Amino acid sequence: MNKIQQLISELCPDGVEYKTLGEICNVTKGKQLNRENLLKEGLIPVINGGISPSGYINEGFNFDKNHITISQGGASAGYIQWMDVPFFAGAHCFVLTNVSIYDRYLYYFLKSKQEYIMNLKYGSGIPALDKKTVLNIEVAVPLIKVQEEIVKILDSFSELNLRSNQYVYYRDKLLSFEQDKELKVKKLGEIFSVDNVGIEKKIIHGERYVKIINYMDVFENKTLKKSDLRMMVTATKSEISKCNVLKNDVFITPASEIRNEICVASTVLEDMSNVLYSDDIMRLRPFEPDYFVSKFVTYYFDSPQARKEIEKHANGSQWFWIKKSFLENFEIKVPSSKIVKKIVSFLDNFEEICSDLNIELPKEIELRNKQYEYYKDQIFNYLNTGQVDGTVERDLIRLFVYIFNQIQVT
Repeated sequence: MNKIQQLISELCPDGVEYKTLGEICNVTKGKQLNRENLLKEGLIPVINGGISPSGYINEGFNFDKNHITISQGGASAGYIQWMDVPFFAGAHCFVLTNVSIYDRYLYYFLKSKQEYIMNLKYGSGIPALDKKTVLNIEVAVPLIKVQEEIVKILDSFSELNLRSNQYVYYRDKLLSFEQDKELKVKKLGEIFSVDNVGIEKKIIHGERYVKIINYMDVFENKTLKKSDLRMMVTATKSEISKCNVLKNDVFITPASEIRNEICVASTVLEDMSNVLYSDDIMRLRPFEPDYFVSKFVTYYFDSPQARKEIEKHANGSQWFWIKKSFLENFEIKVPSSKIVKKIVSFLDNFEEICSDLNIELPKEIELRNKQYEYYKDQIFNYLNTGQVDGTVERDLIRLFVYIFNQIQVT
């Protein structure tokens, strides 16, 4: 039972009325905007079938802030977002308008059903959601006071969750060739076997039921445990043998409608019996299993240097993907095991280590998240260049000394 189902059960012991989404609101499809009109940066995000904006424009939004969107097409069709800024809804985006119940409650309810909604998509090429199907989604509709109480609780819960995820700031500037004699440039295929033989999501009589790691499990989580997984499918003995999941495996999202959403990575924290992976992700299995190496590579995929290389070699124009051969030949700089452990430990335990190093963090969640991302990028930048600008703040110097013992300042 997820959080919102638990709250509905607690606050509505006598049951709750259900209505279809079509009874609660209008489902409006966005308008086509040609890709050549999109900017990499701008004032107004363009929301389409992906999870991130497909680009930006500087004027002409077609929906104001405080709307719920549902991705209509692509691997992430069914993804639910709350838009807190004016935006342009593209042709692969549904927008919920004229909502007759508390809109924030509806957002939380649909978000809790996101995996179910994503499984309603159809098509084997570029999957999509049918509007009629979306209109028939059932929504629990408690009394307005209960809706307000649920939103109040979940808004607070979301804030706490953000604080626990201050997590992507330090990956890009860390290691000089002179300072770490063990630094090596390696192809990913030298560290991992790269496999893309995941199973189809299906239920067939006579096959064995298993849990499955799917695209969104990887996209939304930097680590994976069996208890995080919800989807069940069936598999043959052959599929169970070749698509299993072991501790320290790394999974990658190889395709997306949005170029910068490909190659998101996640590390498996435990051996998972009776769990397989889906055919829309790739598995990296280490030749020498090591949590710190797997997690280092997971973080490395988020670094600006890695993102630039990945996006440069992405195939496609409306739908982007990378090939297995690209991942096998993808080069990363791997420092000594001691430094790998320090980088991973710092990024895994951001607030605790900052406190130990007397690095003051801002109280505001947004600023703290930005600081995390900034430090992470600086770490991986130093890793790739071996140098750091002498004008940076003393907290960053203190961090580099902690990880690398000494640094080269220019």
